[in-house]
Amino acid sequence: MLREVAVLRGVRWHGNHFERLCREIYEGRRCPLPSRGDMSSLQRPVPIVQTVSLTMEQVREALGEVLDALQSPVGSARLDEARENSGNDLGKVLQLLLPTAVQIQQEVLQSYGFSPDGEGVLRFARLVKSFESQDTEIALMSSKLKSFFLPPLPLPPHAGLAAPTS
Repeated sequence: MLREVAVLRGVRWHGNHFERLCREIYEGRRCPLPSRGDMSSLQRPVPIVQTVSLTMEQVREALGEVLDALQSPVGSARLDEARENSGNDLGKVLQLLLPTAVQIQQEVLQSYGFSPDGEGVLRFARLVKSFESQDTEIALMSSKLKSFFLPPLPLPPHAGLAAPTS
């Protein structure tokens, strides 16, 4: 199989040298060889940074729409399926549940001028964070939004106090 990969990547097969190179890549001691279609960072187009400015009322409205989308029958079914598939495994929650919640938010936030990707959701989250201290309704809606995709974390036992037993 390594031989086929080498041919596809345009690397000549040199027996032990190539096997050692593959082992170094696998162990993280060397970066993998770029494919021929890859561009260097200097050749990649610079993404256009969009600025979306919303008023406090618009942020409240957008948060309401996002919460409605997450609570809708379709959104709830998607989130429930992701929760069920992830179980209690935090790694799977990050792989399955979080992207599903982000996709649902992306669908709503496009109408407010945010880019239809994870960056748009992050920009909206930063905007919401900036209004949380100024408006209690936004703060409550924000915490409700976080509860959709962040699992509840148990509180650590306090020093000197026995952990409750059930």
